[in-house]
Amino acid sequence: ASGNVFGRIAKSCLSTVTAHAYHSRTHEIDDRTTLALTLQMQILLDGRPRELKPATSDVLFIQTDACFDHVDGAVFAGIGAVVFAPCGKPLKYFSAKLSETMVKNLNPGDRKTAIFECEFFALFCSLLLWGNMIGGSPVTYTDNNAVRDALISCDTSNRVARGILVATLALEYCNQMCPWYARVPTDSNLSDGPSRLDVLRVKQLGAACEIIDVDDCWAQHLALSKQWGEPKASC
Repeated sequence: ASGNVFGRIAKSCLSTVTAHAYHSRTHEIDDRTTLALTLQMQILLDGRPRELKPATSDVLFIQTDACFDHVDGAVFAGIGAVVFAPCGKPLKYFSAKLSETMVKNLNPGDRKTAIFECEFFALFCSLLLWGNMIGGSPVTYTDNNAVRDALISCDTSNRVARGILVATLALEYCNQMCPWYARVPTDSNLSDGPSRLDVLRVKQLGAACEIIDVDDCWAQHLALSKQWGEPKASC
């Protein structure tokens, strides 16, 4: 019943809590169970049961991508996304380079690559930008398996991605979305170009450019992750 009324998030969280209750050999609650309980609490406080609406075949599609490349001793990182009409025609896209500050935000440990975090942030930005226009059941594609798996399971051990995950789940509830997450191969991903600031192909296909403020997106992600209890989940 919880899965039907509140969706995948509640179902995944309940499964995690149930596994801890019946299969864990310790009384201590780990980070995954803490996050599950936190999300469940926030759903009850701020969420609302899913609205039942007439079925529609007008499903919009989103492809997202990011890059994180080392060029001449520096890092070039960018994000991009394209939203498609039900017929497959590209409607809009965004393309943005990440500043040095943003790279540090996504990669505070200065690891060799932060492509996972960048890919996750690109997907969050797409839902933040287009959440009001894509309807209740968009299909969202990423070419990063780890991002897809984290969204489906509602869990990740990566600290930066954890905050982005919570903020993305909050967007789902705020916009009453029931998204389907899937992976798209890089060669089939039209947003690969925009993530590298190469927008020629997507422009030729008739998509309109959307201006995106990356710093504002980051600030909104921080606000949502705080509101939905992510600091509590990290205790």
